[in-house]
Amino acid sequence: MVHIKNIHWPGEDPKSKDWVEIDEAMSKNPDTVTILLANYMETRDPTRLWNQNEDPPYNLSDMVKKPGLAQKRKQAFLNNFPDSICTEYIKTTSEKSNLEVLKKIVLARKDRHRPFPSTAIHLRTGDVIDYSPYSVKSLLSKPHKYFNGVYYVKPLSYYEDLVQKLDSRNPITLFSGFHHKRHEDHSKSLEYIFNIRNFFESRGFVVENVAVDNDPDEDFIKMIFADTFIESGGGFSDLIHKLRNKIRQDS
Repeated sequence: MVHIKNIHWPGEDPKSKDWVEIDEAMSKNPDTVTILLANYMETRDPTRLWNQNEDPPYNLSDMVKKPGLAQKRKQAFLNNFPDSICTEYIKTTSEKSNLEVLKKIVLARKDRHRPFPSTAIHLRTGDVIDYSPYSVKSLLSKPHKYFNGVYYVKPLSYYEDLVQKLDSRNPITLFSGFHHKRHEDHSKSLEYIFNIRNFFESRGFVVENVAVDNDPDEDFIKMIFADTFIESGGGFSDLIHKLRNKIRQDS
């Protein structure tokens, strides 16, 4: 038997029983694995995904980088996400991308989210894969622009280049979130995640955790303080990268 281990859901111990068991033949069929994971996902409690089921949705990078949007959504965030990083940020400043303010917020919360991963890899999935006209195979084969002209999804060649720079003795945690409500079909995103995990394991790395749709504040802090961070496309990864640099430069 083959295990897809430690799919880490919000509020659960990553060392608990969260894995899907499939046989060897099924493991070689990405479509079968995607269906299994998608069905497994739909059985989870959607109320636990607090970042996806409110209106407006919880989007950390947009609220930090877009002050006009932050002010427009401020009251909704105060009501729906009172203890979040976003709410603390917009209560503290109305400035765009104030990394000093954000640094103080995450440092104050740091100890709540230990331990931190050795190597954290963020995968931008959700709408940019699920709504893409391209197949997962095509998205993995080369970069494709999303409808807004941004390259969000990284192809395998991006990770192939990184393999030469990473130490295979350091375990990997994959982080991803779908950015849209739970009832939507995320089978393409799941297939992409599964392929990235298989890629690293085929190169001799241990992928000890796949954190899907966790609390975004927790993921944010864990990636900021990981020993190594590999970014994806999009604002969330970019914000993590910039804040990591800020913290290193100031220390």
